[in-house]
Amino acid sequence: MAALRRDEDGNITLDRGLKFAGDRKLRVRILQHGTIISCSRLSTLGADAEEAIEDDSIEEQILRARNSLFDEELHAELHREARNLANQGVNCIGDNIQLPYESDKSIRIDLIDIDEIASEEPRKEDPIPTGIDIALHILLSHAHRQNLRHRSAPPPPLTDGRNPRPVYQILKPIIEHLRHRSNLQSCTTFLTNLTQTLSSADLVLTLQNDSTSPWNIPDNLQPTATQSLLHALTTPPQSTLTLTLHSPLTITLLTNLFPPSFGTAYTCTAPSSPSITLPSFSELQAHILHVLTVDLVDYIKPGWRVEDRHTGVLSREFGDESVTMRVGVEMGRVVL
Repeated sequence: MAALRRDEDGNITLDRGLKFAGDRKLRVRILQHGTIISCSRLSTLGADAEEAIEDDSIEEQILRARNSLFDEELHAELHREARNLANQGVNCIGDNIQLPYESDKSIRIDLIDIDEIASEEPRKEDPIPTGIDIALHILLSHAHRQNLRHRSAPPPPLTDGRNPRPVYQILKPIIEHLRHRSNLQSCTTFLTNLTQTLSSADLVLTLQNDSTSPWNIPDNLQPTATQSLLHALTTPPQSTLTLTLHSPLTITLLTNLFPPSFGTAYTCTAPSSPSITLPSFSELQAHILHVLTVDLVDYIKPGWRVEDRHTGVLSREFGDESVTMRVGVEMGRVVL
């Protein structure tokens, strides 16, 4: 609560009480080995931070107070949710919330006084922490709309117990998208290296990526685009990769922190075999190498007798002699 008062000169000011310690802003930073390498955009209302601080109009005071209250609520809700996500590597250290990000990086979320923004050491602005900052605000606004819809509905029957206030799911979608992005990048790198390995043996292996990035935020968001963005944030991310040597292999990545996967599940689909879902990237690598070995056997099968299709053993008669060979695709090489 704050009161509008008139000073001695007749100007209207915003009185926010004796306990007011200053406006605050949520900040998202990326750390690598404990060193800050990038930061979200620390600006308010589209203006530079220093200009926002110098502007002392009543409109600017009200907007800063509203934004500060929203960010303080967001920070408190993130702390509530972080306690339930300790098994996902989320830590609360003082007022800081730490999220895992890639293998050697982490994401730190905290509150900073707006008065300190102008004196803050300039850091590289990165679309990832800025996108996370925007997504966090969107998800809290979405939770507010859901609460309004719930309160507007007919109330449930009266009970003796009091219904607990639910924990908002704000960090969960962020962690899912970050983990999915990292796993998709690892999978794409592995498959790209495979195409280069087979290309060196004059074997054509094609890779098609049908995934789209949920971090591509349109410049001019229309109402339908906003709903699409919100749907992309709240839906578990999914990507599809298609690998083709002799027959296509479709790999679908789905990341969900809820059961049964508790992370990223990899589903492989091939025309000649039923779909299989693998829980880890190492199992996916082994399965892809096995499928490519079988495809390689089918590729060179004419003129050869297949002894063991799954291990790549073939034989052929040359007069009175029988020649046996094994072919296969291994990590970084083609075996013959």
